[in-house]
Amino acid sequence: MGAGVWAQPALRRARELTWARWLDREALLELLHAHQEELRSLAASHEDELRSLQAQLESHRQTLSQQDEQLRSSSEQIEHLKLVIEKLKRRMFGAKSDSTSALS
Repeated sequence: MGAGVWAQPALRRARELTWARWLDREALLELLHAHQEELRSLAASHEDELRSLQAQLESHRQTLSQQDEQLRSSSEQIEHLKLVIEKLKRRMFGAKSDSTSALS
């Protein structure tokens, strides 16, 4: 958020406080209650936003965990297939395929 979002209520409050000298006790209490309600509303909206962001973060963590598991599984499968290929090469071409694969 930019500074302007916070500056507007602050300027409004400053103007209201300037007028507070001429207001009676009841008017000051109403002003105070209005500001308290505004702060509660603002805090509630920030709490809602925080909960939403926490839920998004948890969702991203779960997705990342799943992708990590898939990557690990794929890597294990690749290593297994490399071993199968080497085994098949030895069956088809004998020991000389080992020396050929060492060159590559």
